[in-house]
Amino acid sequence: MKGLVKKGRKFAFQAAIPLDVRSSFDGKKKYSKTFHTSDVVHAERLAAEAHREFRARVLQLRQAALNGDRIDAERKNQLGGYFFSQFYNRHFDDRFFDLRNAIAGGITMDQHEQFPLVMGLDTEGVFFDDLVQSVETLLDWAENSGFAKNRKADRADATPRGAWEKWAVKAQHIPKTKDQYGTDVRRFTNWYEEKYGHCYGARITKRHVNEYVSYLMHKNAAKASIKRALSGLRLIYKVGQFSEENPFSRVLYRPRMGRFATREGRRYRIAKQFLRLQSTLVSFAVER
Repeated sequence: MKGLVKKGRKFAFQAAIPLDVRSSFDGKKKYSKTFHTSDVVHAERLAAEAHREFRARVLQLRQAALNGDRIDAERKNQLGGYFFSQFYNRHFDDRFFDLRNAIAGGITMDQHEQFPLVMGLDTEGVFFDDLVQSVETLLDWAENSGFAKNRKADRADATPRGAWEKWAVKAQHIPKTKDQYGTDVRRFTNWYEEKYGHCYGARITKRHVNEYVSYLMHKNAAKASIKRALSGLRLIYKVGQFSEENPFSRVLYRPRMGRFATREGRRYRIAKQFLRLQSTLVSFAVER
């Protein structure tokens, strides 16, 4: 019987708890039920019953998640406000933007990052439909009421590129430094807009910066180049006053960069060390 394990003189049934229902099992990863019997035949029968009970419980929880039965009113409001904040003040092409798919993608990404608010949610069912409708209603209200108009994000200097242009006019740095900072800002902006849409400074988070650093490392950028780019972007973000916390500050990245950060690079380094050692041994043998 799959899942039947022996614990000393007793038997027990164990099964992995699916990620989407772990919150109903006190966050545990494994379900376990011990049987007070040493008879393997009896234990197999009890394990089969426990397996059916466990699967039934998981199906009930998933059905409840689809209907929203396990989510209280306060959490429903929090979810609506959370996803409203994700799309409020953002510009999308209405011909291609699908709010339903965008919320489903956000739930999947947040669950992957173990964000507590969205754990146990499903991307289909009655509750998900209600969530999409509530977020759509909030977005329509914000636009039609004028609350979303003349927003701060519409300022020309609300983007890193605009902040750099404003800074470059007054800065006392040499032209070469200004141009280099401008290049770093344009590269980050182009990377951001390909993945997340228009690059407003207030929307840049620490996660975006870490992804950008990983992107530079994957392109085998030099360590000094990455540090210089972060330094310039940190200054421009500070000049733009987008938020109190600067996401470009205290960025953690692996000290090993460049070609040696990849598997091929490590093989190259090992082969090079081996050839150097082999050459040394040959030279030593010739001298003797």
